[in-house]
Amino acid sequence: MNEPAFTHDEWVGVRANIDSIPVENRHGMAAACLYEQPFGFTHEDARAHRWQASTCRNKARGFPDGMEMWTHDADWHESMADRIEALLPPVLMRVV
Repeated sequence: MNEPAFTHDEWVGVRANIDSIPVENRHGMAAACLYEQPFGFTHEDARAHRWQASTCRNKARGFPDGMEMWTHDADWHESMADRIEALLPPVLMRVV
């Protein structure tokens, strides 16, 4: 298990100062900070969420009584995959 990035008190300080980072820079900074870190995200993580979304959609078709729940879960996994991929370099890009 990875160590938490900050303690509770440190998070309070981070949250208090977050406005000092221009909003337009936060996404890029997050992506750069997570790149190739053991606690970061990978394309495999995004693929796993997409696979799980597909599984949920198949279950929704097979279980009409649970369709709303399975569809909600599928949408959540798709959203998670999208958010992870937004923090990664494009698949075809070779980063040196």
